[in-house]
Amino acid sequence: MTLRGHKDWVNGVAISPNGQTLVSGSRDNSIKVWNLSTGELIRTIEGHREAVNAVVISPNGQTLVSGSRDSSIKVWNLNTGALIRTLTGHSGPVTSLAISQDGEILVSGSIDNTVRVWNLNTGQAVGTLTGHQDVVNSVAISSDRQTVASGSNDNTVKIWNLPQLKNTATLKDHDNWVSSVAISPDSQTLVSASYDKTVKIWNLSNLKRVRTLEGHYDLVYMVAISPDGQVLASGSQDGSIKIWRLQTGDLIRNLTGYSSWVRSLAISPDEQTIVGAGFDQTIKIWRTQPRNTEILTITYPETK
Repeated sequence: MTLRGHKDWVNGVAISPNGQTLVSGSRDNSIKVWNLSTGELIRTIEGHREAVNAVVISPNGQTLVSGSRDSSIKVWNLNTGALIRTLTGHSGPVTSLAISQDGEILVSGSIDNTVRVWNLNTGQAVGTLTGHQDVVNSVAISSDRQTVASGSNDNTVKIWNLPQLKNTATLKDHDNWVSSVAISPDSQTLVSASYDKTVKIWNLSNLKRVRTLEGHYDLVYMVAISPDGQVLASGSQDGSIKIWRLQTGDLIRNLTGYSSWVRSLAISPDEQTIVGAGFDQTIKIWRTQPRNTEILTITYPETK
C-alpha cells in the first residue's frame, strides 16, 4: 500500500504507547498523524513556520510534542490536534526531544549547543544545560529521572545529573559527530550512534564502554531501544536498519530497501513493528514477526 503524505522528507517519527498511532514530523513544516495498522491519515497538524525536526509522544498517549527549525517547541493534544502551548527559549533550531517516563519533564536539544529542561505540564523552563561546543543532535532521559544524555557534533556524549542540572561526565570515544543517543528502560544502559559508522553501548552506572557494534558501512544516524530493553535498532546512511540484541551485541536481522539514509526510527510497544523514515522520501513500516515483512510504505514527492 502506498499513501501520499508529506511533501518533503520526514525528520522524526513516534509511535503512541498503545501502538495504534504513528506521528511523523517533516521538512514540509507539518505533522501528520496516521493509523499505524492501516496507514490511514487521521489528521495533519500545522503551526510551525519551518521544518519539524523531532516529535515525541507522552507516556499516557495524550500529548504530542514537536520541535522545529523555527526554534520553538509546540505541545499538542494528540487526540484532537489542538495546540496547548508553545515553548520558546532556544536560540536555534530544535533538533531533538525526550519525555520522562512519568510525563512531567521534557528535555530538548538544539543547534544552539544547549540542552533545555522543561516542566511539560506547565511549560515552564526548569534549566539550561551548557557545555557542548557544537550542535546537540540528540537527547535521552532515564526512566528513573536521574540522568540526561546528549550527543553532539563536538564528537562527545555528555551525561547530566537531572535533579542537580549538572554535567557529571563526558564520553569521548567517538571519532565523529554523535548523531543519536538512547537510554534503556531500566536506566542501566546507554547507546550512542555516530558518523564514525559505529554504535557504542555503555554501562550507565560506571560509564564504561561495554562494546562497539560495527556492521554499518556508512554513518549511523539513529538508534532506538525497544520498550522491554532487549532489542536495539540502528538506522544508517547505508540504507539499512539493523536490529541487534542489546545485551550481547548480536545482529538479529537486517532490514533493507532504502535508497538513502534512514533518518528516524521508532519501535512499537509490542516490538512487532518497526518504523523507519528515509531521505529517499519513504516511511517504511515493518513487521518483525513472523518474518521481516515490509507491510506498508508511505511515500511523499520530492520538493520541486
